[in-house]
Amino acid sequence: MFKPTLHEEIADILTEKGNKGMTASKIAALVNKRKRYKKKNGTDVKSNQISARTSNYSKIFEKREGLIFLSNKGIQLIKPIKI
Repeated sequence: MFKPTLHEEIADILTEKGNKGMTASKIAALVNKRKRYKKKNGTDVKSNQISARTSNYSKIFEKREGLIFLSNKGIQLIKPIKI
């Protein structure tokens, strides 16, 4: 079974939600609910991890007014994950 990276999972969630912008807390809750991405130690993903990952991948994600979006380049780079 395909296991996405965290940034792939975030991008897939944003794509499914129409890239309307979401808080790091809401994204973390959905990542944990979907159970497709798991941390190596098996604990839940926290909102600070979502914030850090989206900051590290600033070509894919952008932050505005406390919400995370896919950037225009991110929309072109990331394709929805098919499992």
